[in-house]
Amino acid sequence: MKDATTLVIVAHVIAKTCEQHGVPQNQLYAHAGIDPPQEAEEYARIPAQDMRKLWTSAAQLTRNPDIGFEAGMSVQPATLKALGLSWLASRCLLDGLKRFCDFSKLISNKYHFALVVQLDTVSVQAVDLYPSMRTAVHGLDFAAALIIQMCRLTAAEMISPQLAIIPKPLWTQRRAVYIKELLGCDVEISSQTCTMVFSRDVLNKPLLTASDELTAVNDEILRRHFQQSSTSYSEAVKAQLLKNNSYHNVAQSEVASRLHMSSKTLQRRLADEDETFSSLQDDTREALAKNYLAKQHYSMKKTALLLGFSSTSAFSNAFKRWTGVSPSAFLHGSKATNV
Repeated sequence: MKDATTLVIVAHVIAKTCEQHGVPQNQLYAHAGIDPPQEAEEYARIPAQDMRKLWTSAAQLTRNPDIGFEAGMSVQPATLKALGLSWLASRCLLDGLKRFCDFSKLISNKYHFALVVQLDTVSVQAVDLYPSMRTAVHGLDFAAALIIQMCRLTAAEMISPQLAIIPKPLWTQRRAVYIKELLGCDVEISSQTCTMVFSRDVLNKPLLTASDELTAVNDEILRRHFQQSSTSYSEAVKAQLLKNNSYHNVAQSEVASRLHMSSKTLQRRLADEDETFSSLQDDTREALAKNYLAKQHYSMKKTALLLGFSSTSAFSNAFKRWTGVSPSAFLHGSKATNV
């Protein structure tokens, strides 16, 4: 499986945010125990484990548990390179969010950001693709703030979600008040997930900055870098399984066809990476299941249906095999609590 990595520009944003608190960059990197990234390659990447150390050191040195939100709100379209510029030139905010979800792997491949479009609402959900790796909660804070900041900059108005569901670690009542004021919406806490729920009408409003010509140019740059970063066949398979944020028993032959190869060729490519299609199916289902169950309105029955299980009992048995606990126990522990 390909290592989890993050775009180096995120480290630069963290360092600049710390400097505003009087913490020099060399002190930050020394405290984290990692080498400062080089400036030469704008699309260079650093391991997600180093990013977690960097976020932890940033919070400790600045004594600011909300450093992720602060860093995210400092992002400008140019910070995200072609992704930010394409987002800015999108036809509407929903169009921009779709681009973010499609290409967010360029920022960090630890998470898959899924767009769930319903009748009146649109949700952006972070699905952890590496659940066994410790998560930097500040990184999820950064992603939530980045989404809000980009929506506000693109629309040139104070866009706010209807609801924000953010991870529970580091939670305090003071932090709840701060986040509610920053995002301008109701806040719920969850054990793992990060979700932003928007009004669909708000996201469908045409943007004055829309330019099909600019999006075409920047989308081509994004596709080129996206393809260059997609050297892992196992990651490509997981991306296909996660497509449309549902599962529905996608067969190996269907995924192979989407990747323009035979089923046997795909099997050999995965074997070269010490992976199998069935193991990737389980990894993907586990990640999606945890995300669905952390949402208050996703029952075991609905989760089982979305993941392609014939019954809730079949899903329950599989979930316990993946995690060691039953879905009901997991749901009880991660059920969102209103603030």
